[in-house]
Amino acid sequence: MSNRIHPAKCFSAALLAILLAGCGGGGAAATHGGSFQIHIKWPSTTRDLPILTQVVKIRVIALDGTTVEQDINRPQGTDPTSTASFTDLPSNAPLDIEVGAYGSASGTGPMTLLGFNAEQVTLKSDSANTVTIDLLSTIDHFGFSGTGVVGDSLTLASGASTTVNVSAFSADSNLVPVAPSQLTYSVAPTGTAVTVTPSSTSSSAVVSIAATGAGNADITVSDSRGAAVGVLHVNGGGL
Repeated sequence: MSNRIHPAKCFSAALLAILLAGCGGGGAAATHGGSFQIHIKWPSTTRDLPILTQVVKIRVIALDGTTVEQDINRPQGTDPTSTASFTDLPSNAPLDIEVGAYGSASGTGPMTLLGFNAEQVTLKSDSANTVTIDLLSTIDHFGFSGTGVVGDSLTLASGASTTVNVSAFSADSNLVPVAPSQLTYSVAPTGTAVTVTPSSTSSSAVVSIAATGAGNADITVSDSRGAAVGVLHVNGGGL
């Protein structure tokens, strides 16, 4: 595989002290004591990626729909580091964290989406939660999160549908945003009652999965710019 850096693949968020939540069922009641910091390491301007990526947009979405977001513009200088803090967030309950890389600085005109990814996490209220974004990594493996997802398995009732985050990770398990059409999907066996539809508004890393009837299926996600693949096992019809 080529070592050339691709704009949509080269940006990773290391979820260092955040626990993956899956559906988050059975945990303690949510409180608003959660917080975390975002550290962004911007590589030298001699690299290809920083010429294109000028802003990182972070969105944190709670179960009740409450959304907090920050736009973090690339600072001036060589190899600088940016830091942003999020406070008074729900802890002990699932949160969706969305990370986007854009091709123009916030407030300077239309923002072009270069890469996006999302992950569902739970913050620990009694410890520091840190996210580090490093603009250098490529996809090594995938993970899945959302309602009904446990590990690499999803259970759906017949006629039901759900939204699933397909999180792309580097070899160090850092979150890697992907281009809107970078990920491709296939369903086996052919003719199964399970369908998968990538989001048309955010990224191929967010998909809608529906079970039109009973039956099991495997959904395979592939990186069109590399060799990484992942498989989500779907129990359609809730069997």
